[in-house]
Amino acid sequence: MKKCWLISWVCLLAVACNDPYEGTTYLVNDSAPTATYLEAHPESFSEWVSILHYANMFNALNQSDLVFTSFVPDNDAVKTFYTQKGVEKIEELGEAYAQELVRYHVVATGIPADRFTEGYAVYATTYSGDRLVINFREGGASAIYVNDLARVTQIADTVVNGYIYRLDAVLPPLVETITDRMEGEERYSIFQEALRETGWLERLSIPYDTTRNNFGGIILTKKNFTLLVVPDEVFHANGISNLAALKSHLAVGGTDYTAKSNALWQYVSYHIINGAQYTADLYRFERDTMKLITTNEESSVLALTRTGESYYLNYGGERLQLVAEQSDRVMKNGIVHEVDGLLEVWSPDPIVVDWDLCDFSDIAELVNETDPTWYHQVNSTENKVPFTTAAITSYTWTGNTTKTSTVTWPVLGLATEKSGSINGGNYGAMYHDVLSVNVGYLGSFETKTPVIIKGKYRVELFFGYGTSLNSFRTNGSKCQLSFDGVSKEILMYKTVTTNAVGLYSVVVTEMIDFSITSAHAFKLVVMDPLASTDSNYRLQLDYIKFTPIN
Repeated sequence: MKKCWLISWVCLLAVACNDPYEGTTYLVNDSAPTATYLEAHPESFSEWVSILHYANMFNALNQSDLVFTSFVPDNDAVKTFYTQKGVEKIEELGEAYAQELVRYHVVATGIPADRFTEGYAVYATTYSGDRLVINFREGGASAIYVNDLARVTQIADTVVNGYIYRLDAVLPPLVETITDRMEGEERYSIFQEALRETGWLERLSIPYDTTRNNFGGIILTKKNFTLLVVPDEVFHANGISNLAALKSHLAVGGTDYTAKSNALWQYVSYHIINGAQYTADLYRFERDTMKLITTNEESSVLALTRTGESYYLNYGGERLQLVAEQSDRVMKNGIVHEVDGLLEVWSPDPIVVDWDLCDFSDIAELVNETDPTWYHQVNSTENKVPFTTAAITSYTWTGNTTKTSTVTWPVLGLATEKSGSINGGNYGAMYHDVLSVNVGYLGSFETKTPVIIKGKYRVELFFGYGTSLNSFRTNGSKCQLSFDGVSKEILMYKTVTTNAVGLYSVVVTEMIDFSITSAHAFKLVVMDPLASTDSNYRLQLDYIKFTPIN
């Protein structure tokens, strides 16, 4: 419901000439909703209230049946913003700009103080479809920043329909794409030319993928990337003065630089990760000190290593780092980080790979649009996000008839675990969420694994178990799993020895031989007839572990 509201509100504001919610201000329990609260404090927020009125959005923020988190610049912040823009009032910037400005400061869910300050960073999707990053600097609660730009001077004032965070600066709406940033930075001229030659510069200029639904309607899907950019000074330090010298260094053959076999295309694609990966995302390790990151160069991987408080890319190769002051730069369609080396295509020796089955950028986007406090975070209750074919392209699935339960399990979707005593959750899932599967008898889903380094591996599947699945422990539940078309049958739940909630595993195969470094086609088919007749049936898949042999 929240996602539908977000889309309808944004579309409405794009065409409305008058405030569509005029006259619908609400007062509940003697407390005020967002806009009325701001209006009641003119000494701090009169400038922002003027923007709300001009944008025809004052009463939109007063609806009591919705929950908002508003990041509100104070009067001094708005006046400073006007000076920076060379104007004296909001009317000089136009109504469309005012609407985008407000949308960029409002999140479609409530973020209370305890959630806001939990962990290293909180990411929130705004009504403009963009992401805000909350940075915690040294100094505790007095040094919390939004987008590393605006300091939070007052945390989580509670109103009827959400929370208000006061800022000491205005957050300019994101209008720059990654391409805009590359073209506007002279110090990235060589890498910019490499992006242009390989066709990536154009791809990085498009913030949305456009598709049509079954009724001919247009669907806009946000497309984010993470770019690891190499500055000219690094190229020069390695004797590379221009693009021709880079091609020579890479021993590029042929002139079709958009071909995946071309060394220049491979080099550039190795620097581009699908999805928005902030440093907090990249530096998050669940258990191991090394993890592999899949890029758009499908025959290699990035290896990120943690040693103490430091993080390195390709530690066994170039041993590079992100340049802190030039990283986490938020663009309209992703994130830009600068690296301190060439970052050439390289593959480490085989390592243990824990593949989180919900670790896809489109799943992250869908969950964050639903509620930014759910993805990879434990909650007080279990939450479920059904996948739709319009939003999710990383999975394809076929569902057959299942028996209706009092609990609505998605045909395929993400489910968060609730807080508990097992590593903070009731299952102890890797990132506090599981892939919820309720496709029925002979239903299936397919996807691709991350890039796995060539070699031989033992493969295990880890899953969450709840006591309502107790009837399946004795005989197990047959499923067929396959990698690149080679199938294995397993019995889910038979390895659960006691009827206790938790995370369990089943061996898929003692040995599989991947002859090349690449991603692999993965498919699961449910072969248990009870999947269509037992209302408690579902799979709660957490991750697949690939352990190198020898």
